[in-house]
Amino acid sequence: MTASTRNSKFGLILAVFLIASCLAAKPSPAAAAYSTQTTQAELIVVPEMQTPIQVEGRIVPANYVQLSPLISGHVTDLQVQEGDLVQAGTLLMVVGDRQQLLADIQTAKYELLEAQQELDDQYMTPQVKLAEAEQKLAVAEKAEVFAADKVRSTAALTPEWRIEQARVNLQLAENALQRTEDDLQKVEKRKKNKEGIWYWFLDDKDFRNILRGLERVKTNAERRVIDAKEKYEDLQKPVDQIDLALAQSDWETAQANVAEAAREVAKYQSGPDLDVVALLESRIRAAEIRLIAAEAALSDHEVIAPISGKIVDLKPKAGEWVNTGEPVVVIADDAEWVVETEDLTEIEVINIHVGQAATIELDALPGVTLAGEVDSIKDLAEEKRGDVTYTVVLNLLETDPRLRWGMTTLVIFE
Repeated sequence: MTASTRNSKFGLILAVFLIASCLAAKPSPAAAAYSTQTTQAELIVVPEMQTPIQVEGRIVPANYVQLSPLISGHVTDLQVQEGDLVQAGTLLMVVGDRQQLLADIQTAKYELLEAQQELDDQYMTPQVKLAEAEQKLAVAEKAEVFAADKVRSTAALTPEWRIEQARVNLQLAENALQRTEDDLQKVEKRKKNKEGIWYWFLDDKDFRNILRGLERVKTNAERRVIDAKEKYEDLQKPVDQIDLALAQSDWETAQANVAEAAREVAKYQSGPDLDVVALLESRIRAAEIRLIAAEAALSDHEVIAPISGKIVDLKPKAGEWVNTGEPVVVIADDAEWVVETEDLTEIEVINIHVGQAATIELDALPGVTLAGEVDSIKDLAEEKRGDVTYTVVLNLLETDPRLRWGMTTLVIFE
């Protein structure tokens, strides 16, 4: 039953009721005469009865969405079925071939990562190279100091005091050797005289041990004499020009190494090459643009749930063709219901305001009455069957677990 039919029947019953009331209350002749006399003096006003505004509405979810693909193509990957519960952000289906787009995304990501890594290296490499160059410079400076000392020591004439000291050391070494040889001869002589007093305390074995010890002392004394003599003779020699030339060559090489290390330190102290940095930053921006474009292109192939809820309508099957803008899936959150009516005319809507109470009766649930209130009134009008109508949404202050999307209701505004 439509709202207009209900209103027509209600008006007809009211007219019959008023006519019957007038016939039942017909006045007597005297009263009629009195009424005739007083008609000119008094005007009796009968108040008009106000009927509540009643319109038809429908139960709809408070939050639902109808989705359409952005491109036309075959459904290549259907991830859900009708009745499934999904979370916001869930991939519902793929339209068309997206493999090349996925490859483009991976390529763009690789290019972006590679360029960013090279840029990081441009900033990190100078720091590492600077530390290496500074260490190299320190080593080269030490080598240069050593080479300079060698040149000075090679070119300088030996002082007389050092020569005299070497001569004294040689004399001492020769004296020590002579004393050892004398001791060795004494022991050998005593060993041969077996009638001597020494045999009272020593035997042949003891003498042999003493002689071996003295031989070792003699060997060491002879080596010290040789070393002292070489040192004494070297100090008396003039400057060796060949040794001096070699020392000077080593010093020049050391100086060149110091200069090279100093140049490297100065080079890396200035930081990265700005031209290379600018080029890499351009590569990064280009890779970012390619990545954004590839991801945007991929999103055109995907239908993703913008809200959490239940799949209440799923039109295509896997492999079927869908067109751009064509509704393919409806997701609804049935945790909260509202009533939506499109039947309020321009004459009626002016008496409706946000927050106004209303009573909701459901055709499918006789005897069930739910309280509601106006949540919003759409500003844009529509023309239906010659009437200008407005859409009004009402919140349900009460609910019933048997409510279903699309159930017809009678909305009675208080």
